[in-house]
Amino acid sequence: MLKYGKLTGDEIEDALNRIGGDEGIKALRAATEGLNVQRVLALQRATAAWSAADIARFSEGDMAKLVLPVVRGYGKVELMELFVDLAADAPLPKEWSASDGWKIEEHRKGNPQWRYEPSQLRLHLSPNQQGDKYIVGDKLRKELVSVPVMNANLLDWLLLHPELIPDSWKGKYVFFWGTIYRHRGGSLCVRYLYWDGSAWSWSSRWLDDYFDADGPAVVSAS
Repeated sequence: MLKYGKLTGDEIEDALNRIGGDEGIKALRAATEGLNVQRVLALQRATAAWSAADIARFSEGDMAKLVLPVVRGYGKVELMELFVDLAADAPLPKEWSASDGWKIEEHRKGNPQWRYEPSQLRLHLSPNQQGDKYIVGDKLRKELVSVPVMNANLLDWLLLHPELIPDSWKGKYVFFWGTIYRHRGGSLCVRYLYWDGSAWSWSSRWLDDYFDADGPAVVSAS
């Protein structure tokens, strides 16, 4: 914090006239450093809710230049509405193929124009997943029959728009139980989204495996 508070340009010039020489230069540096610190602190407060990805995106190219008219009052922001087709048939992931025996076992379809809003989603844990408990996937699937789980159409859409995935999902394996896959051997699996430390990716887990507190189901909050 500056000893004399925030200085105006006139006050800085007056200090230089009074002190002069090297002392004047030192005074100027002290004043400008203080002003820069104040700007940094103001930006930190204004962007407190931003993620690291948000800040990185804001720093790219002309993004700050595009925002400036809004800040100065002669521009406006129009929010985009993003829609996901939850009613479409679920395609097999490109890593899997029907010729290898993969197929869709179950696909719970939803709204063909579901508007994406993170606030409309929540992460659900069965009572048998909470704390130190765990549950076999086949049993968990039966528990989720009446729960509004999201299907893999949303998973694939989010992978195309990773900047929209909530940061709060990092450190978890977020399962999309609305779509179940079967391998030719008869085993069933469900896909999940996870953060690998540098990017979002997906994998799957067999339903004869265990699911604990790290593996919530993403469901509709409404």
